[in-house]
Amino acid sequence: MALVIPVDQYIRRYQRRRFGGAVDPLGAGNTKLLSDLGITPVAFHDVRKLGASGAIASLPDVSGGMTYGGPLTQGTGGNQPTFDGTYLNFNGSGQCLVGSAMAALTLSAPVTLALIAQIPNANGIVGAELAYSGRSVFMSLLLLAGFIVRASCESTGGGAQTTVALVGGNTYLILLSRTAANGTASRVRTPNQAAVTSGAPGIAPASGSAILSWGARSDGAAGAAMKLRASLAWQGVPTSGQETTLETYAATYHHAVSA
Repeated sequence: MALVIPVDQYIRRYQRRRFGGAVDPLGAGNTKLLSDLGITPVAFHDVRKLGASGAIASLPDVSGGMTYGGPLTQGTGGNQPTFDGTYLNFNGSGQCLVGSAMAALTLSAPVTLALIAQIPNANGIVGAELAYSGRSVFMSLLLLAGFIVRASCESTGGGAQTTVALVGGNTYLILLSRTAANGTASRVRTPNQAAVTSGAPGIAPASGSAILSWGARSDGAAGAAMKLRASLAWQGVPTSGQETTLETYAATYHHAVSA
């Protein structure tokens, strides 16, 4: 009879071999992901960096310091999401984590936010956002009824919207991109359909420092009852090869499905 090795043990063995007896310091698979993508991320957060279950006041970036965006925080106890050991759970009513402004991340050029999460079936709420202070410019994951998602840009309401619904209870990789420096195009892609790009009106933002938020808008409003695993933000729009790499990573380490 062949010896069957559990997946978690296989991953730990791989990590020990790759890192000379030590596990990946960024979290299993995260260093390889960055190498395979060939990018320098501005923000990279993964709930596997958390410890015990319970209310979460701060989620460090995968470096544990400030290398990939620094921590996402919430100082108000009642607005802190809850970690159950697998997902970071937001209640859709005030709970959110928000980072500091990142000078290396601007919305004045093409930018992508990759998010791995379960989304709720609700209309007009925000699951995650990159925004300038005061939301003068933003790119949001706007969640709509029927498990439809939209990359929403600025206050014009413009954005690219999926035409194929996601399935409730499943974890997905969702890719949001601002595809042009003048804000006239946005892009959204989920694994069960081709990318959708919109040329809806937008504005041409000046260079600025963007803020990343999870579970609501960056000002804490329009909260979403989401279950989150990880997010990665970088300047640029993903290639098809990078999308495939992200999908493999999301399935291997974050319970994501492709349809």
